[in-house]
Order: sequence, then C-alpha cells, then structure tokens
Amino acid sequence: MYENFSDDFKRFIPIVIKASGKYKIRGFDKDDYIQEGMLIYFELLHKEIDEKSLPVFFKVKYTQHLVNLIRHQKAYKRSFDEGNYVDIHSVSSHVADQAMSIESKLLISDTMTCFIEQLKKNDQRLLLNLVDGHEISRVQKYRLKQKLIQFLKDNTD
Repeated sequence: MYENFSDDFKRFIPIVIKASGKYKIRGFDKDDYIQEGMLIYFELLHKEIDEKSLPVFFKVKYTQHLVNLIRHQKAYKRSFDEGNYVDIHSVSSHVADQAMSIESKLLISDTMTCFIEQLKKNDQRLLLNLVDGHEISRVQKYRLKQKLIQFLKDNTD
C-alpha cells in the first residue's frame, strides 16, 4: 500500500499544480503545495477509497484543504485589528539604538508631544490608553489614526 507512495502520488501532481494556480497561499511555493497534496493523499489512503474514485475524492479534499488554509491565513491577518496590543515601552529595548539617530528620536518625540497637545482631552486619554496597551474600539482607533494622518499632513514641511 505505501511501498510506492511517491510513484503513486505522481498521478495527482497535475491536480496539485492546477489548484496551486487557482488557490494562492502567501508564502507557499510548488513544493509546499505538493507536500500538502501528499498529506491529503496519505489521509485518503487510510479511508480505503476505491482506486476509481480516488482522484475525485483527492481533488475535492485537496481544494477544501487549500480553501481552509486561505481562510485561516485571512483570519490571522484580521487578528491584528482586534486589539492585542504590546506596550511600546516594553519592546523599546529590543530596537537597536543605532537604527535611529538622536535627531530622529528627538524629532519623533517632539512631533508626538505636539500631536498629543493639539488633541482634545478625551482623545488624549484614548491615545494614552492605546499606548499603554489598553483596548479601545475599532472606531476610536480609526478616528485617532485619521487625526494623526491629518496632523502629519498639516505639519509636513
């Protein structure tokens, strides 16, 4: 049953290649698609499906698997909007000091101070909560972002 696994799987490679063109997964290359196909083929061998219907079962199961991977990938992308914040001060020691000059640090600090000062008290509180790692609503984040973008546009030389 498993002695000629690689040779038996070769007949499914055209299905894998066609599906790889249709279902693009970020970071996957041809070998990754083939490896996922081998895993699906191996699962199907355990279900003892007859040889005649095995290609149909493989195609359906493989495309469902790729769609699930894409769905998982998109869900992971959305998780960044949900508020798992990191305190900027806790990770600042990991940023190399040589990556930013003293002038750049002063400019950023001064710009941030000016931005905070021009905000209303409620927005200042929201921004400080966000920087401290507290959750704020998506709408509040969006509004703060728009205010920052406008501030930077207005104060660009």
